[in-house]
Amino acid sequence: MRLRLLLTIIILLAALLPGHGNERYYRNIGEMGDFGSLTINAIHKDSTGFVWMAADPGILRTDGVHTRLIPLPGAAHPLHVTSFASLPGCRLAVGTRTGLHFINQLGHLEPQPPGSSTIEVTSLLHLAADTLLVGTTQGLKLFDSTGHELRQPRYIPHPSQPFNPESHIISLALDPAGRYIATTPSHTFRQAPGGRDFELLATDNLPLDAPVSLTILDNQLWMARMASGLWVMDLNTGTTHEVHIDNPVVTSVTAANGTIYVGTDGGGVILLDPATETIRERIVHQPNRLGAPASNQVYSIMVDSHGLLWVGYYQHGADYALNSSGLFETYNDPRWLNSHGMGVRTITITPRYTAVGTRQGLIIHHPQSRPDTLRRPRLASDIVIAVREIGNQLYIGTYGGGMSVYDPTRRQLSPFAPERPMPFTRGHIFAITPDSDNGDIWIGTSDGLFRYTPDGRLRQHFTSTNSILPPGNVYEITFDSRRRGWVCTENGIVIYDPITGTLRADILPPTFPRQEKIRVVYEDSRHRLYLAPEKGRVKITDLDFSRLDSLDYPALAGADVKALTEDPRGNIWITTNRGIMRWNRRDEMLKFGLADGLPSMQFIQCTPAHDDQGNLWFGNSSGLIKLDTRTEPTNSSTTHPLLPTDITAGGDDNTHCVDNIHVIDSTHFDITLDRHCTAVNISFSPFTYTTPDAVTYEYSIDNGPWTPIPYTLTATIYNTFTTHRFTIRVRPEGNIHNITTIDITMPRSIAMKLIMALGIVALLLVVYIIYVWLRVLSHRYRDKNRETLDDTNATDTAAGDRPGKYRSNPLNTVDSHRIITTLDTIMERQRLYTDPNLTIGQLATLAGISSHKLSQVFSQHLNMKFYDYVNRFRVNEFKRIASNGGASRYTLTAMAEKAGFSSRATFFRHFKEIEGISPGEYLRRLTDNP
Repeated sequence: MRLRLLLTIIILLAALLPGHGNERYYRNIGEMGDFGSLTINAIHKDSTGFVWMAADPGILRTDGVHTRLIPLPGAAHPLHVTSFASLPGCRLAVGTRTGLHFINQLGHLEPQPPGSSTIEVTSLLHLAADTLLVGTTQGLKLFDSTGHELRQPRYIPHPSQPFNPESHIISLALDPAGRYIATTPSHTFRQAPGGRDFELLATDNLPLDAPVSLTILDNQLWMARMASGLWVMDLNTGTTHEVHIDNPVVTSVTAANGTIYVGTDGGGVILLDPATETIRERIVHQPNRLGAPASNQVYSIMVDSHGLLWVGYYQHGADYALNSSGLFETYNDPRWLNSHGMGVRTITITPRYTAVGTRQGLIIHHPQSRPDTLRRPRLASDIVIAVREIGNQLYIGTYGGGMSVYDPTRRQLSPFAPERPMPFTRGHIFAITPDSDNGDIWIGTSDGLFRYTPDGRLRQHFTSTNSILPPGNVYEITFDSRRRGWVCTENGIVIYDPITGTLRADILPPTFPRQEKIRVVYEDSRHRLYLAPEKGRVKITDLDFSRLDSLDYPALAGADVKALTEDPRGNIWITTNRGIMRWNRRDEMLKFGLADGLPSMQFIQCTPAHDDQGNLWFGNSSGLIKLDTRTEPTNSSTTHPLLPTDITAGGDDNTHCVDNIHVIDSTHFDITLDRHCTAVNISFSPFTYTTPDAVTYEYSIDNGPWTPIPYTLTATIYNTFTTHRFTIRVRPEGNIHNITTIDITMPRSIAMKLIMALGIVALLLVVYIIYVWLRVLSHRYRDKNRETLDDTNATDTAAGDRPGKYRSNPLNTVDSHRIITTLDTIMERQRLYTDPNLTIGQLATLAGISSHKLSQVFSQHLNMKFYDYVNRFRVNEFKRIASNGGASRYTLTAMAEKAGFSSRATFFRHFKEIEGISPGEYLRRLTDNP
């Protein structure tokens, strides 16, 4: 028995451990443009935060959101760009096979200086005193930052001496003493003390091929050689030897954080321990794994100042490891349990053990011993969704397998209420909640609400037939500080009144969302209740229901809230299917994601837990997440202020780039346009290098309301007739301490001012003429209109319609098409159709028209009803979920609910009307034709 248990644990842990020990997530530059098929042979990060990459068409500049291609003369040849070096003033030097180029701080190519176009550059180093050391096929050369060649030091008459015009410099590096090292096809030189001469480093047993990449760590020179592998030289003794990594084709090498990173052609990236010269990790391409490297053919690598690994490939673009602050930690006990990859549904933490319910069973982790693993056949179902310790017993609720009771001390499992097979043997158990008054156990099931005494006697059973409990599953039972029990079902919410011992709904005000599918009810330390529906905004109320508010933040727009909890500082943490948010209950909503250590942005319906050490624990789709709340958490993605970078101004003549950005300080900029412009587009760079949805940004114009910036981080500002100077403020959503200010002046030309004046005069004249004309002619049409209206009313009444319906205010075709286009855009962008309670009044408000006019559009121009229009979007959403793998993960009803249908019958009827086949037949066809 012990052997079987041990084997079960080993198999479980082996399934949970990630391959190759690598938990990094990589993002490809192809997600920011059509650059995923380029060859990247050099990567460099400047002091501003931009990353520059050498590609065949030219140079790529990226900030993690925008990637822009800067063409270079002759860049069509493979591997044309060879090297980069940062210069003062946020400028960049670029070495190519046709000379030396310079790029200014706005990313614009400067004119090539005279004399710098006659050399073939192989490598670059920026030295002190504003000097650029350039390795070429004609020896070393010195240039200043403007591109003018400086006087060369004298050189020893040796055919391979670095400053000899006959020398072919391959690569350059700086040693710890600030002396540069130069390699040629046959020799390695180091600058001698004093800087005038060179010393030849020992090359007795080095192979004949020249090193294509150098890096120095702890006075050791590491050399990447394309034909003979990886070699290392001791700079003190000059001795060299090969480091065996089972891959002879080494394309690049760099050192960072005490680790040697080696790029290979075919073997991915290898991380070495420099002391033992052993392999710490292999980073390789893994097919079908989300966030895996794109290829094993590595041409260049770089580790930037924030420790992010960048990898350039042959014909696969470049990847970078997503920035991670380590704020959140995926729980991992190296001895017994690694939760990475688990879908955590429930958490119970006690001083003696931690119980984690997953789709693969229940794991009870003891601090100093092997975990207990409860799964089939011991449990009737592997899907554990509710666990609660009551009276030193662990009550376990499953999906489809009823409920069991586990004694952690004796490690014995027994059934709960076996005399009632449904739901305690074969049904669904969604919630287990003890009553603090008398210790009774409340159980939310697929067969109503049960109340048991501590000794296992049934006290009450509420159903939709014997009480006002809405039909369907009971998902949640929460007792507030007034001892009222909040019972959440899939068809509404009711309250258990401890005074009468009955379920009631009459104590809720009429405006309360009693019919919504509430999944979470949480009471904070200030006795405010948070009600989170399965879809929609979180409602907030006090215990007297005197006021009902909503959490209305852009970061929560479109997100499904899974759980809420409060930390010791009074902040509210909100888990969603799009990451986790922290709300200070005033004006700040910080969003956290992969950049902060989360293994996945998808959280699960799981009540968070607190432990005695001040940690918060959350259930994520890819692990058990821990947050230490003893230190003030900050969002790593909001520490760098947004910078205005790519700016284009559009006018009557053309669209042009703006070159005159005046930097007042790191968070204040001034832009003055040199001609009349109707609009200006500003792209902001956050330099966070994480997923685009990790942070929500917003902007305000002239202290107006804050408006979300699209995920492209580009805002369009229009020049109006009322003002020509704007002040724009940009910040991460709710972060009042990290605001970037941009002052923009759009001068108007004299011609524009004259046109404005003439336009105002003409408008006034037209208005006066129309007014007089209407006054003169109004009496001619009054009687005629009255007669026409009477005839119309009579006709409509005879036809069975309301008298005069739509006749007094008809819509033309142009207005109707405009309204329909607006409706389609709103429905697609905000996914309103996923709300089963969407009404025509809500849609009309968002579209900026009246309900009457919207009904007229549906009736006269779409020839359909409002619900027919909405259900077409829902059918398309169901098909999208099913084709994206949802058919293998969810039931048909679950996919229909996610698409916005309120009932199974409604879904089946509309699906067959629209598609002509049943949903089951559609899924069968989808399976037969994947």
